[in-house]
Amino acid sequence: ALGPRWSAASVGQFGLTRWCEAGKVNDNLLRIQTDLNWLRGELLFLHENRTIVATSIFRPKSYQAHLREVYDKNDLLEKHQATLYRCDEARVVLGEMRQHKLGSEVANPGRSPHERGYGVDLVIDGCGNGKNFTERCRQIYTSVNSVLQRTRNQHVPTLMWQELPGDEVHFNLLQNRRIVNDGC
Repeated sequence: ALGPRWSAASVGQFGLTRWCEAGKVNDNLLRIQTDLNWLRGELLFLHENRTIVATSIFRPKSYQAHLREVYDKNDLLEKHQATLYRCDEARVVLGEMRQHKLGSEVANPGRSPHERGYGVDLVIDGCGNGKNFTERCRQIYTSVNSVLQRTRNQHVPTLMWQELPGDEVHFNLLQNRRIVNDGC
């Protein structure tokens, strides 16, 4: 069983319009989970004791829309130095930014790989997005990504670090360096 964070089986609940979409999302989530388990074992074999936490896996479109709304409000706050909001509204927005661990980039609804089950955010050894992503973090992610890429079969989908500014912890499930087919 995948568990609640790993399942997109309820089509209506998650806004997937066709059963084949739900099946494809579940296939992708199983591949991601398999890759994470394999990666943890491989890193232990290589004597690299790393803590890897999947913080964001599948997201329904409604949740992606909520994240984008929080991000846009925060962006507005930063641009206008909170003059458009009362202090309590600013605290709520900043609290949500922290709660959701949002970086400096959030995709629009319908454009996030998380909605199709081929995106995952991995916090490795406590490294986070944005200002928390130091040079030490970049070295850790580069090392982990090289383990993923050099030891996996080219014909099997695998996770690959995307190195996105503002979303530094994001990985996509790829096959032959291309995003897996997420259509029906």
